[in-house]
Amino acid sequence: MVRRRAFSLLEIMICMTLLVLGMAISLSGLKRGGTSEQSRSLAQVLSDQFRQARDSAISRGIPVGLGFQPAGLVQSLYRLEGEKSPRVVGGYRWDREFPQAAAYLGKWPLNAPWTWKAPAEVAASRGLDLESWAPSHKNDALFVYLPSGRLVSNQPSFGGAQHLVTGLGFGGGAMLTGVDRPFTLTLWPDGETALSGGLSGSSLGPASGLPGLLAVSPWQRPADPAPEITSVEPCPPPVPETLPPGIDASVSPEGYLTFTAYANDYQGEPLACLWRTETSGSFSAQEESRMEWDAGLNSWVSRWTFTPPPSANVNDVYTLHCRVSDPGGQAAESTFGVAGRVLVTRRQKVAYLSDQLTGDIERLHLYTCNTDGTERRQVTKQARLVIAPKWSMDGSRIIYLTSNAAWPAEYFRLRSVNPDGSDDRLLYDPGLTYPRGLVSAVYSFDGRRVLVLANRGSSFDLVSVAEDGSEVQVINPTSGPPLPAVKPNYNGLQMDPKTGNLLICDENGTYSYVDADARTSFPVTQPQKFPVVEHCFSPDGQWIYFSVELTKMYRASFQFDGGQVTIGTAEELPAFGIAQTPSAGLVSDTIFYQRQVSPTVRRLARYSISQNKAVDLTDNNYFEDDCCVTNFPDTVLP
Repeated sequence: MVRRRAFSLLEIMICMTLLVLGMAISLSGLKRGGTSEQSRSLAQVLSDQFRQARDSAISRGIPVGLGFQPAGLVQSLYRLEGEKSPRVVGGYRWDREFPQAAAYLGKWPLNAPWTWKAPAEVAASRGLDLESWAPSHKNDALFVYLPSGRLVSNQPSFGGAQHLVTGLGFGGGAMLTGVDRPFTLTLWPDGETALSGGLSGSSLGPASGLPGLLAVSPWQRPADPAPEITSVEPCPPPVPETLPPGIDASVSPEGYLTFTAYANDYQGEPLACLWRTETSGSFSAQEESRMEWDAGLNSWVSRWTFTPPPSANVNDVYTLHCRVSDPGGQAAESTFGVAGRVLVTRRQKVAYLSDQLTGDIERLHLYTCNTDGTERRQVTKQARLVIAPKWSMDGSRIIYLTSNAAWPAEYFRLRSVNPDGSDDRLLYDPGLTYPRGLVSAVYSFDGRRVLVLANRGSSFDLVSVAEDGSEVQVINPTSGPPLPAVKPNYNGLQMDPKTGNLLICDENGTYSYVDADARTSFPVTQPQKFPVVEHCFSPDGQWIYFSVELTKMYRASFQFDGGQVTIGTAEELPAFGIAQTPSAGLVSDTIFYQRQVSPTVRRLARYSISQNKAVDLTDNNYFEDDCCVTNFPDTVLP
């Protein structure tokens, strides 16, 4: 009987090792082949770009050029056309189509020397001075074809031609020292092009790891895909935390929005843009218009403006769409934000105080700005102390308390002014009736009166002043709890946006709630009392915000059932700097306030509760104080 010998464990392990090694080598070769294809394909695409530019120059009888910004390692190009001062008419980016490949314009070690001709010498020999033809692009790498088909370039050459190299990796700086999977595109003066594998004319030896000349097989360009809209940006930029859910931007009935669309095309063809709305409204152009090529951004760019129709009402919503197409009819559609929905609202403004003009924190002027900090405007002009501004319900007027004395003044008068600074008038000077002056003021719900807390010295009166100052009447409650005996702060009088009733807070944190029309006050239940410095309502009336000792911000729920007020347990908001004069924004999530930077510097800021994020609306070193925001009752709220 013949016994057959089995394989030993050592022999099996050797076989397994050889098998794994062979598979690794095979996979590596496959991977190298796949990435090498990107370098070859990019070289063929660039060869097509040069060929198309030459054909266009011959057929149209004008110089047509390709520019690379800047020379060196590049991943995009742009196209120039025109007899003089040529226009950029197109561009091509390949970083997405060939993410692992790039092109190189520069020098590498040669068996023969590089040569370079000055622009004047090139102009004399080829008939075109590139510096005078395209002065704004003279620092870029330019390749320009003349109507004769000949090539003019400002790049160095060897062997009588310019060269461009594609590859997957590049080494060196001003002089190329290595390139992975190179392909060389040779550009001859007569306009002909040649494509070859490897680094043409290179003196770099095999030790550098560079492959030799490779045969270039025919390359087939894929079918023309649709353009790509990379982004759409509205201006002014929307502030998400000040917008209701499902809304991407807002515009006032008399205002407009500007939209900038950015797009790219696979073949570098010129693109056109068209905006439309599902309902009504007008755009700056009613027909499709050509996009402009931005060489610095390597992108097609188009700017359009949208204006609500004359019939637009507050709370109308418009949905906008952007369409970008190429000459072949391929198109892409997009919008901005989530769904491109624009809400018509009254433009919110912030009123605040600043020592920007005086440099004296004891004499502040009244200013206004948008809720994003733009369009700052000085309102008051007289050198007097200004405190406690409040907007009228329609945003057309601002009331404020003022004194001719410096802070800490005690005697204040009531004035009102238009937001542009015009018609600044005295509404009420309490005189001997209230020798301690006025304490706090707010517009009534209907905007026809200003309700004021006046200081008698030992008690306080609630006074109604007609909006033009013509009528003054004491309207103290005749039933219910009395007004507070402790002095409120200068923003201690606030109006409930749901009912129009008044909420009064004294310096001890004790609240009073008054129906000024019925001259009735209501009991207030509150589990805590803080030494409140400033306080305000959220626009929906469900919360009150207040600062304590200028160091912390709190909020508490607020409910009025028709007979009693219940204030919930206070919730401390995350620390974000000294919270002076909080004022609610368009939605309950946003607070405007002054952020303490130093003892003499406060900046207007906006804080999002849900995002726990604060943003300075001003970046100066001024002292800014009391702020308030327009809160229109007919604005949509979440």
